[in-house]
Amino acid sequence: MLTTSLVPRFHGSTCVERAEGVRLHDVPPEVLASRAEEQRPETDAIFTSPCEFVWPNVPITVIAGADDPFFPLDFRRRVARDRLNLEPVTIPGGHLVALSNPAGLAEQLLAAASP
Repeated sequence: MLTTSLVPRFHGSTCVERAEGVRLHDVPPEVLASRAEEQRPETDAIFTSPCEFVWPNVPITVIAGADDPFFPLDFRRRVARDRLNLEPVTIPGGHLVALSNPAGLAEQLLAAASP
């Protein structure tokens, strides 16, 4: 987990603690516990480095967790429509849908890969 010793406090908790609570709100406790040793600080690279790759010429499917309080579903629908001209497939789950609903995500990935 991220260190919170130097992060400003907001209503009794740090911004990092609030962000982790939002991102992890629907991840089962046993999944979090099983991955505790793999946690590492996040990088700011996505906010400071331009995206320089070119999208490959392959079919794209947008899959969105319906319960993500970090990036609301309406926002992600708008981004998918505006940038990719696609409607997202919506499944139950939050910000880390691969951890909170791995079976649902796998089902959609397999469906997208099927001819």
